[in-house]
Amino acid sequence: MKIQALALTLSVVFLSGCATYDKSVPDGYVGPTATIEDTVTMRDNSLAHIFDLVDIEGRKLRGSRVATLVASSGRGMLMQPVTETNQIPAKELTVTIEGNVVYAAPILAMLNTTCSIKGTVKFKAVAGRKYKVNGELLPSHCAVWIEDLTSMSLASDKIVGAGRK
Repeated sequence: MKIQALALTLSVVFLSGCATYDKSVPDGYVGPTATIEDTVTMRDNSLAHIFDLVDIEGRKLRGSRVATLVASSGRGMLMQPVTETNQIPAKELTVTIEGNVVYAAPILAMLNTTCSIKGTVKFKAVAGRKYKVNGELLPSHCAVWIEDLTSMSLASDKIVGAGRK
């Protein structure tokens, strides 16, 4: 698992310059929108728990994990957190969300516990509302979901997996 975490981190950093990302709202869309924000929680200067939106209706988005790893590249053991916020069409949506333990340097991922959870959920985005991708990365389990910040309730199903390794 630690080798996979290292490979994933290196891949993201080196390939993110080559990657292209889509807009969260498709060209030509003129309807109402809502807002969804990723969650980046710094645990210390080199460790963060990141929950982000990475795909919406088949459009690949640059989430906070990629943005943070790119911003932190070349900074050694210091992480520069970046929290992404996206406008989304206000309608029933199919999105991919993920949660990850992210380290500033690949060697830290090899030497410490990691957790990664990813899945696709459906949720109804209501015009003008604010949503947040959130989750838990615990020894007992890892989970990710979308919260409605207006009603302070779940807006999607929870995706739950094994705990940190």
